[in-house]
Amino acid sequence: VGNVEVYKSTQADINEGGIGGTVDVHTRMPLSLPPLVVQASAQGVYDSVAGNTDPSGSALLSWHNDDKTFGILVGGVYQKRSFRHDGIEILGYTDYVHSTDPVTGLPVGGIVDQNGVHHDATAPNLIGSVLFQQVREREGGNFAVQFEPNDQLSVAVTGLYEHMNANNFNQNYMAWVQQMLGAGSVVNNPTFKPATADEPYQTLTGGDFNINPGANGVVFDAIDRIAHTQTENIDLDVTYKPNDQWRLHGQVGYTKARGSTDSQPFWETNAPTGLSFDLSGVPKVSFADINPNTSDSALALGWASDNSFVNDDNEFYAFADAERFFDAGPFKSLQFGAKFSDHNRNVDVTYGQRRALLPWTGPGATACGGHTCSLADVSDGQTPSDFLKGIAEPGVLNSYLMASQSKIEAIYAGLPPADKYDPAIGATQAAGCVGLTNCDHFGPLESFTLNEKTFGGYVMGKFGGDGWRGNIGVRVVETQEHTGAWAVGVPAGTPGAVNNPFGLIAPISFDKNYVDVLPSANLIFNLRPDIDLRFSAGRSIARPDYAQIAGFTSLTPTLLTASGGNPHLDPYRSNNFDASIEWYFAPQSVLSFGLFYK
Repeated sequence: VGNVEVYKSTQADINEGGIGGTVDVHTRMPLSLPPLVVQASAQGVYDSVAGNTDPSGSALLSWHNDDKTFGILVGGVYQKRSFRHDGIEILGYTDYVHSTDPVTGLPVGGIVDQNGVHHDATAPNLIGSVLFQQVREREGGNFAVQFEPNDQLSVAVTGLYEHMNANNFNQNYMAWVQQMLGAGSVVNNPTFKPATADEPYQTLTGGDFNINPGANGVVFDAIDRIAHTQTENIDLDVTYKPNDQWRLHGQVGYTKARGSTDSQPFWETNAPTGLSFDLSGVPKVSFADINPNTSDSALALGWASDNSFVNDDNEFYAFADAERFFDAGPFKSLQFGAKFSDHNRNVDVTYGQRRALLPWTGPGATACGGHTCSLADVSDGQTPSDFLKGIAEPGVLNSYLMASQSKIEAIYAGLPPADKYDPAIGATQAAGCVGLTNCDHFGPLESFTLNEKTFGGYVMGKFGGDGWRGNIGVRVVETQEHTGAWAVGVPAGTPGAVNNPFGLIAPISFDKNYVDVLPSANLIFNLRPDIDLRFSAGRSIARPDYAQIAGFTSLTPTLLTASGGNPHLDPYRSNNFDASIEWYFAPQSVLSFGLFYK
């Protein structure tokens, strides 16, 4: 970073998008540095939880000729960080409300205790001890080339590349209260937290379950995410001053980025068992019929999948500005310009079902070395000896058999290539890819496309005199948004409808256009060489994040939550008024007092 400019008020020549202000970060440029600069740094970071010391380093080389008309700068960075997070999670709650059987007149449903009493209550779904491990490895580089043959012309080309691997492994050993209750299991000696105005039902906070052969009391999830991000940018910036009256400026660039979970091998094993839990303090669980530290083959594979999530962004942008200088008393210059940007986002989700590993399919019966798969096929010792240190207390599950990331990946790598779900013959493949042993299919709920174009222009006058200066102007910008998503479960005959394991899906699209007029005025009085008094007024907007305006819906069944976008969402719009007094009492120092109203 070469320098940072902070604009605390709106100004017509500054690109719109910030409600509270704008921060303009300028990277280092070769002609602003000494003729030859060589810099390097190295660092080691020790993480006491992960137990690793990881390196990071950066280097910069900058050169320009003696005439200071041409210069080149290149930089590079490498960083590695290891993370480990231990925790205890409660994954969602479900309400259980009893009713009366119309035939027998007896109560049914709710939460039933050992005395046959039916309670209306909210109960936890899953209670787990989670171990999250990740290694982030980032490498990248940037360059800048400057050409200034004279005082009139300045040309700068800059570029950036960065790639980060962010693979992670998440393991969670959980008491499956929801499945026990769903199978009609009785809760022995239940304890409840009373209902409140915000929680209409009492909450089940503890109890014991006997083993129920029709329900899995324990479930162990091992989720291996192979993920990365990548960012690239190229930018051309040209300033030309043909004479003392004019300054012309143009900027054009292209940037793209990808964030991707390339593969997510999921290994879920479970087993019937009795269990006990207590949520009165730090959540505690125990299992009556399995030992988390030794039971491996008892936990059979219950589900296997390999999903991918890809988020691609790209943007082309162009700016053009001109400034005409005047020698007309307080009127100093007239500045005007135009902008254009074109941003695309594409989110593509693929669900990969791996039924060839599951015990109830033909291939699954011998999928792991001639037998059905279980935790034993991927086990890799116990959790670290300091797992949940500082959290655990007597009764907390702080030790269990872990899975091996490499063993899971090896089993998935040995599977035959997955079939692609073909929408054209979806009806013959059976719902949910049941007819396919290994099946990759499009995920319509979270997938979407978005295009946002902006067209803008501004005009601004600059004024000044003895002890004061200011500007007044207006910026006008049009925003055009087009989003595409998928409707799920549409009727047959819907235009564009195709088959999908989620049901019949059809493309949907939304368009939204709006124009904003953004006036602004700024006035500064120099009370003393080191004291400024500032006043400003203006209107600003901040557009919603792209995901907020996409027409998708993402469901999280275990948490009973959902998220989605609203294609009709408006931007934030704000009228801003600011006043401040600033005392620059020493170099690079300021003491200020400000008032603002938005």
